[in-house]
Amino acid sequence: MNIAFEQKRLIRQFNEVEDESVILAIKNILESDEQKPLIEKIPLAYAPDVIGFNNRKYILNYPLRCLVEQGEDHFIIKYEPLDIYAVGKNMNEASDDFCEEFYYLYQRVASMEDNNLSDRFIVIKNLIKYMVKEIKDGSKK
Repeated sequence: MNIAFEQKRLIRQFNEVEDESVILAIKNILESDEQKPLIEKIPLAYAPDVIGFNNRKYILNYPLRCLVEQGEDHFIIKYEPLDIYAVGKNMNEASDDFCEEFYYLYQRVASMEDNNLSDRFIVIKNLIKYMVKEIKDGSKK
């Protein structure tokens, strides 16, 4: 492919465009962060159906469909209904952090009386208790 020829051909085609929305779309593509690979712009998924931490496994009624965002040097896993946000240098670290956050949230709110919780945490408590089908303690044999 002759790059100079292709550049000239694209410039001629661009000069023929009269629709402002098309011009803005092309401009946005050209001005986007060209340094990042395209795959980083695609949201990733994380959907555990078992969450393990501290020798305890939470068997869930259904997979938690979480959103994963990839930064330049970190991953973030979000599950907004429970206000869980986990971060790690790689996906494994973020997953470990997510499991730890889930564990601590469950330990904290599941056993608390509703009158000690805000309305938001009452909703979270009911939701997390509904999500967990079974808890297996790995220290008991």
